[in-house]
Amino acid sequence: MVILRHQFTMKIKTTRNIFVYCIIVCLLVSVVVYISADLKPTFSLKQKSIYKKRKLDKQLNFQEHSKLSEIHSRRFEIKYDKKCSFKIDSTPKSNVQVSNVYEELNFDNSYLNTVWDSGFRVKIDYNKWSNKNKLQVFVVLHSHNDPGWLYTYENYFNSFSGRILDSMVLELPHKAKRKFIWAEMSLFALWWKDLDEYQQYTIKSLIRRNQLEFVTGGWVMNDEATTHWISTVQQMTHGHQWLKMHLNYTPISHWAIDPFGYSATQAMLLKRMGLKNMLIQRVHHVVKKNFAKELHLEFLWKQFWDETGETEIFTHLMPFGSYDIAHSCGPNPSVCRKFDFSHIPKVKWPWKWLLKWVRSVPEAITDDNVQELSEELLEQLRKKSMLYKTNVLLVPLGDDFTYITQTGFKGQFQNYERLFRYMNSNPEMNVHIKFGTLTDYFNTVHLDKKDSYFPTLTGDFFTYSDRTNRYWSGYFTSRPFYKRMERELLSYLRAAEIILTLTRLSENMSLKNLKQETELTNLLSDARNILALFQHHDAITGTSREHVVDDYGEKLFEAIQATYNIILQCTTLLLLPSWADISASSSRHFDIDDVRYSFDALTQQYTIDMVISNKKEIVIFNSLPYSRREIVRYMINTPYVQVLRNGEAIHCQILPVYEQELIISTSMYIVSFIANIPALGLQTYTINAVAKNELTWKTAYSLINILNAQSNEEEHSVFKTTAVPLNSSDKFKIGNDRIIVYFSKRGILNGISIDDYRMPIHLEFARYSSKSSGPYTFLPRQSAEPIEINAPAVKIVKGPLLSLITVQLPYVEHTVIVYNTTGGDSVGLEMQNIIDIRKTENFELIMRINTDIKNKGQFFTDLNGYQLIRRKWYDKLPTQGNYYPMSTMVHLEDKTTRLTVVTDTPLGCTSPKEGQIEIMLDRRVMQDDYLGMGEGILDNHLTRQTFRVVLERKLPICKVTGDNYPGGFPSVSAHAASQTLLFPLIRILKNDNDNLEITNSYSPVKVEFGIDFTLASLRPNVIIDGNYGTGIVLHRQYLDDCFTDEALLKRFPQSSGAVRLHELLPYSKGHVMLRKSSLSFLSAHEVIDFEDNIELCPMELQAYILFK
Repeated sequence: MVILRHQFTMKIKTTRNIFVYCIIVCLLVSVVVYISADLKPTFSLKQKSIYKKRKLDKQLNFQEHSKLSEIHSRRFEIKYDKKCSFKIDSTPKSNVQVSNVYEELNFDNSYLNTVWDSGFRVKIDYNKWSNKNKLQVFVVLHSHNDPGWLYTYENYFNSFSGRILDSMVLELPHKAKRKFIWAEMSLFALWWKDLDEYQQYTIKSLIRRNQLEFVTGGWVMNDEATTHWISTVQQMTHGHQWLKMHLNYTPISHWAIDPFGYSATQAMLLKRMGLKNMLIQRVHHVVKKNFAKELHLEFLWKQFWDETGETEIFTHLMPFGSYDIAHSCGPNPSVCRKFDFSHIPKVKWPWKWLLKWVRSVPEAITDDNVQELSEELLEQLRKKSMLYKTNVLLVPLGDDFTYITQTGFKGQFQNYERLFRYMNSNPEMNVHIKFGTLTDYFNTVHLDKKDSYFPTLTGDFFTYSDRTNRYWSGYFTSRPFYKRMERELLSYLRAAEIILTLTRLSENMSLKNLKQETELTNLLSDARNILALFQHHDAITGTSREHVVDDYGEKLFEAIQATYNIILQCTTLLLLPSWADISASSSRHFDIDDVRYSFDALTQQYTIDMVISNKKEIVIFNSLPYSRREIVRYMINTPYVQVLRNGEAIHCQILPVYEQELIISTSMYIVSFIANIPALGLQTYTINAVAKNELTWKTAYSLINILNAQSNEEEHSVFKTTAVPLNSSDKFKIGNDRIIVYFSKRGILNGISIDDYRMPIHLEFARYSSKSSGPYTFLPRQSAEPIEINAPAVKIVKGPLLSLITVQLPYVEHTVIVYNTTGGDSVGLEMQNIIDIRKTENFELIMRINTDIKNKGQFFTDLNGYQLIRRKWYDKLPTQGNYYPMSTMVHLEDKTTRLTVVTDTPLGCTSPKEGQIEIMLDRRVMQDDYLGMGEGILDNHLTRQTFRVVLERKLPICKVTGDNYPGGFPSVSAHAASQTLLFPLIRILKNDNDNLEITNSYSPVKVEFGIDFTLASLRPNVIIDGNYGTGIVLHRQYLDDCFTDEALLKRFPQSSGAVRLHELLPYSKGHVMLRKSSLSFLSAHEVIDFEDNIELCPMELQAYILFK
């Protein structure tokens, strides 16, 4: 909770001053007592202080302020049964704040040669160890397996991963002290299904004897920059549920050695899943060197708002440049290479001597060399241990796809066992070294030191750099076509899970009646497999070879089709009248109006043929837990229609379809209308074809203006089209009753007006050119060059429900839309870009939005759609080092104004100048960046991206966070725009001439959620303690109310901090049990009354399991 602190400046010169000061102190103490008694919450106090003490803004009258004060006070009168660990009115209480580290470091790279060639220069303190305080070393064998990169997922399994696991299961049982860890469950599950009963028993025995540990347990080792937090939860849960079902296993420690940067959101999710420890590797080399110097390589990572430490998770940062064996035993790679016994060269003298002279080469441990090599290894171990605060040392032993043969395992185990025997038997070495698992290491650290011994840390680790000016910020945008496709699959998969769960819970849809149960469950599992797989750090990132990307694309395409089938069959079941024969649901009666004819093509809409049938029934599904009023559009082949809801005609608008740049089609049109869809609901509408003379005023036709070109209007066109001479008007505008958008004569945005306040906002497109950028890295050689725009034809379409402009620019078909609704689509303007850079070379396309906002070099980006973090443009870093991931939004603000850009596609962004947002849209690079992929990006596709631009004025003297608070929060409008963009209404078409009778609507919801609550998942078939239930994931987003007026509060009401699931889901009283659980449903906690309030603190994330 937040208290807005007022500063009092006093000089105590007389007794009267002292008396006044004492009175004020007493009053403040009274307020504290008042709060602690919970008579009124601090939120309410904050709001009253805002509205009572500020001077009224000139643009707002006193009555408006009074109403706002009333509304805000009502909203924030919340009482929690528990204390929330949520404090944002001051700087987080952490020992290390990453943004402060960036402020302090010079990034001069002066030490690079000592780090990357020879390692850190570390001085050993031999007094650190003794016979009673030995250095405890855990050597942890691992093999990093990418489920797709240079080869496809299946090829990697067949040629590498399957063979590695075969070798492992043959080698580990020989000795109980030999251990191994495995991370990628997608590959392990593929291997497991072909094991015989004895082999499966062997694996279970290895787990029971603590010889085999599953680290993280996710389906993949996911990327942390471009992923959405719900997708991450999906992939983690998919892996954890597999482990629970097949091995009854619960992971404890997280292993993330290869993602290219790390998000605080990932740490939060892991903590909520019950994991205790984390290991990370790819952190900016300068930051890592600083952490090593300050002994901060192990820390307690927590969230900005966490006051009490409930989100803390113990984190180990590997100190050197790579996770391979050469960079694991100590700071000198040339020494550490000698201790990779998995590949001992089979060469003889003199070639062996020559090879050793050129490069360090491992040789088998014998009685003749064991002393020398033990001492050499121990020196490296001691140097590495000097970088940590404890006497416990982790030494990972592995690399990409290591141990493909049993010989590799034997070489490591046998030679290290000889080293262990020698070192452990010589007391003067003061070391105890053995094989271990990752959790063995962490457990020993926790025994050695309490958590309070380690520093706390807040912040994230973007953007990653492994050497001078080589920043891994290109992958934030690489292959945006597939990044967008992943978001589409997420939306459809989430909707499929929700509608299937609602069908299963519905009174007249018991499992014995649902004949398609197995089929639908299998389809859902298949779709989850693919969504989870694509979270891999070389999949959604766009950093795999072209044929592998094609394979991912095919899989995404098939997964989306699977979700379609689930949604359509459940739609049929939920809309069947109670008296209908349920067997009718086995036939296909509907289609999703979002068709993709191949995996690499843009989605299209069906053209509804009103000639075949004068009547077309359509259904719209809303997967969000609150009702929505938004524009939907359908393609039709006649302009003479009316739209009916429950038998009554509603307003609709007919828009043109252009066959060529300026030729309006006479066989295709767009009908748009405002869909009013209940929470978690289905609503039926009807489009009727009518004679022209039967049309009513509720069917409106768009007015069309053509700028910079002559109109090609046909005589029989239903649209009034006007060609506007170039000299007649330099500017034009479109808008609704709240927002007006201004454009230049070239059709480019140059201003936005909201509530009588106008801000110049200039849009431009530009390009970076470089022969050094690659799939991972962005390495511009010079500033971006603006793309020249001459005088393109501008199409302006206006109507009562929506207005738009479209202009064809070089490389981009650019459209701006303003909707006239009360939904999340109308809080700002919408931009749609169809991008085509297929004919370019070394071309990185950007979009810039220039404003008058005085942001002082600071801007905010989101972390995985879960939270916002403050960024800053640093002149000491190159452009590529100032780029950050933008998973869902970015915003600028000053004392009076905020501009937010919401995206449906994860991309990279920055703010290079005051008042400017720069977003990279697509990139085509002809060369590799020498990071392993071996090729550039030459498979660009026609790509569609949608943005929503929200301009907001700040309420006077309103303050949510402290001055130096390193995070931020979206406004109500920005959150509404993002949620409705990411999870759009699903358009469903009933088949022509289908006689199935359906009801008008369906919704189980009795009381809607507030917009601050997210229903992240309704997951059927969660298994716990041998029982199957429905997994529920809820999140409460804290929203910045300094941009919230009375009208917005009415349009997007927020919760009181509590919800009741029995008011959201269909259920029978007395037949359900609700239990709180870990986020991935591995452990169930206390039982909760299903009819009780579920209270969530701001930014809290909680899972539940519903048993019926």
